[in-house]
Amino acid sequence: MRENFFERKIEKTFPERVYYVKSEQDGTVLVAMNIKINGEEISWFDGTKERVMKIKNKTQNSDGSFSFEREDGDNEAYTFSKMTLDVYNEKVKSQLSSPEEFENEEDMFKAFETTINSAW
Repeated sequence: MRENFFERKIEKTFPERVYYVKSEQDGTVLVAMNIKINGEEISWFDGTKERVMKIKNKTQNSDGSFSFEREDGDNEAYTFSKMTLDVYNEKVKSQLSSPEEFENEEDMFKAFETTINSAW
């Protein structure tokens, strides 16, 4: 059984290296790395900046994906799922200003992780 990340009150880091983020209300999200939950606050790096939001309603799904509704937004909902090469090619790549071709997930993960070092 997967651990429920929302049950802990201490800061928790999520296991996947890169997540795909979907929100019908917020078109500025696609990628999340270094996700942390501390109490009712979630933060992550989106490839260019850090995002921090208050969590209102939250759900963890059996497949390891999770969703939350933003407390300080207009009912903005976000769903995070593991980034795979197929997800990148189908949903993310066309939305990037400098899309890359990857032969495997490891190369994709490394490219996303490089953005953390170059952002600071």
